[in-house]
Formats: sequence, structure tokens, C-alpha cells
Amino acid sequence: MAAYGQTELARCPISASSSGDTAPPMLLKRVDPQYPQVAATEQVSGFVMMEFVIAADGSVHDVKVTHGLPQLIPNAVDSMKKWQFRAARVGGVAIACKSSTAMSFRMLSGTAEVAMTNNMQINPSDLFPVRPALPPPPAGVLRVSSKAMESQIEKRVEPVYPSQAEELNARAVVYVLLTVSKSGEVSNAQVLAGFDWFRDPALKAVKQWKFKPYETDGETREVQTMVTLNFAPLK
Repeated sequence: MAAYGQTELARCPISASSSGDTAPPMLLKRVDPQYPQVAATEQVSGFVMMEFVIAADGSVHDVKVTHGLPQLIPNAVDSMKKWQFRAARVGGVAIACKSSTAMSFRMLSGTAEVAMTNNMQINPSDLFPVRPALPPPPAGVLRVSSKAMESQIEKRVEPVYPSQAEELNARAVVYVLLTVSKSGEVSNAQVLAGFDWFRDPALKAVKQWKFKPYETDGETREVQTMVTLNFAPLK
């Protein structure tokens, strides 16, 4: 077996070129995992995210789990190793490249089901980005910590969990920079970090938030703060 881990491979192309010389890998054979008996007995649901190498002959190697529950990992990895692809092509030549996927294990009405994401390029770092650095606030706007603003919230609307994430049973974090007017309304909201699926629901929610007017030294101020929104699948 080739030791692909010794060489840093590029990620697989995700679209074909107009000439046809470059093409993404195509799945030819998929082996679905068995729902682990211990997980089914314990009513455990979750997902396993994996990175792997698709060799030039289309076989799968070097499967690496990047996120997942211990009860689900062995069956997910075992099935992943049995997949077969038509290899990606660059310049008309079959190449080895890196890809990723996720297997979702869910208990629905007492029945164990396994689903696959159709997106082969989602990484855990996309769902859980590093807390971003903040840009300087606009002139005349006071920067206030998120902890200080928590006590100022009068109305908080929770974001709607996006339907496309249900297949993964995914959790995610979105960081949003808010500007709050002197009257306590959210006058501007900007996503600083977060996966695409969760950005719009986060913005729609925070734009409906209402704060107490922020006062300092007897003066009502326009303020800016960063809030963290956590997404979790519906129970």
C-alpha cells in the first residue's frame, strides 16, 4: 500500500474544467456502515467526519477521523475504506488527492438510520472556526464586551437550524459583529466567521434582537459588540 501520508497532497478538484482535462472524483461504489449495536442500544446519534486519500486507481487510503463519537467511529472508518471512486483528473491524468465526507447516524422513531452528506469538502474547522480578531470600531462607536452586553438584552431571537445541516446532525458556531444604536436596535450585523449554511439564519436572528440603551457616564452611546451563536440539531 502506498504511504500517501509522506507527501502533502492537494485537495481533490470539486468541478470539471470546460475542456474536460480536470475533473473531480466520481463515486462508483459506496458501502454504507452498519449502525453500531452499542450506539443503537444507547440511543446515540451523531456524525463522523473523515478526511481520506483517493488514490490514482480510485481506492481509498489514509482515512483520518477529524470529528465523531467513539461509539460510531469504527463502523464509519471500516465502510469508508471500502468505497471506490473514478479518480480525479488534472491535465487529463488520474491523480491521488485528499477529500472529506461525513456520515450521520440518527435514531428516528426508534429506527437506526445512516445518512451521507453530498458535500465532500466540509471540515470541522469550517463548523467551529477560531474566534476572530475584531476590526477597529467606527469613529464615535464604543466597543463593549459580549459579556457586558448580555445583561442589556431585552429581546433575543434564537436562530433557525438550517435544513441542509440536518443530514449531518451538525453542530456549529457563528461569530457576528453587532452595532447597536442609541435606542437599542441592531443597526448593523456582520458575520465574522461561520460556515455558509449557518450565516443567514444567524443574521436573521440577531437583527431582531433588542437591547437596553447603553449608558456610560450618563450618556447614551452607540456600541459595537461580538456575539457567538451556537447551532445544535433539533432533538
